Amino acid sequence: MNIDMGDIKSFVTVAELKSITTAAHKLNYLQSNMTAKIKKIENHYKRQLFIRKPKGVELTESGMNLYQQYKKMIFTWEETENKINQQNKFKNLGKYVF
Repeated sequence: MNIDMGDIKSFVTVAELKSITTAAHKLNYLQSNMTAKIKKIENHYKRQLFIRKPKGVELTESGMNLYQQYKKMIFTWEETENKINQQNKFKNLGKYVF
C-alpha cells in the first residue's frame, strides 16, 4: 500500500498531539482508522515509529526522523498548492478583463 498525504498528515498530528485518540478526533477519524494509518506507515518502513504508553504515544528515534521529513513535505505540499491556486486565481481573473 502506498502512503498518501492523508496518512502523512495523520502521522504528524499523532506525533504533535502525542495521542492517537486525540488526533483521530481532531481529524474526524475513528480511532481504529487512525491506528490503521499509523500501522500502515510502520509496516511500510518496517519499523516501530511510536512507543505506545498507557496515556498516549511517544516517537521513537526513527519516528522523530520521519516526523521531521514529513513536516517538510507538508510545508512544501501546502506551499505548492497555494502558489498554484494563486496562479489560477489571477489567470481566471485575466479572462474577464475587458
